[in-house]
Amino acid sequence: CRETCGTCLEKEACPKDGDAKSDWMHASGDDFKNCAWVAEFSGNRCAQPGMDGSFAFQGCPVACRTCGYDCGVDDENWHKESEPEKTCDWVAAATGVRCDTPGEDGTRAYKSCPKACRACGGRPVQELDECKDSDWHKNNDLSKDCGWITQAAGAIREQRCVAKGEDGSYGFLGCPVACDSC
Repeated sequence: CRETCGTCLEKEACPKDGDAKSDWMHASGDDFKNCAWVAEFSGNRCAQPGMDGSFAFQGCPVACRTCGYDCGVDDENWHKESEPEKTCDWVAAATGVRCDTPGEDGTRAYKSCPKACRACGGRPVQELDECKDSDWHKNNDLSKDCGWITQAAGAIREQRCVAKGEDGSYGFLGCPVACDSC
């Protein structure tokens, strides 16, 4: 579907100014439903239709992480625990709510489905050699940052890596070193 729908991840760099030049607006015409609105909950909003007939993933490539990302190959054997039909393709259909899904093999989707989850730390392809944590922090708590993730081990660290940040992104995107998702 990604090829048919035009949502394949491109290797072109994202615009340096983000989606600032985009005039994409939701089909409802509500002024506040723009790329910033999409970015707040991109996992569900990137498939929203726009006034011009395009979808948010087309008009807001930075918010939807559809530009400049090629994060590796998804594990073709990975599937959701106890549900073999729910593979990385299933994860890709709703990354905002599925990348934290545990798999049958004990790994979370963001580790086994890096392409589906765009789990390359939110960095364009050109910067993948520079794997480093950002200034990400858990929503509403500045003290819970990448260092907070690093302090934990095992299942606790995994839980922290799927915590949502101030910008709505997962910890594994902002803290790829801490979450071992480079």
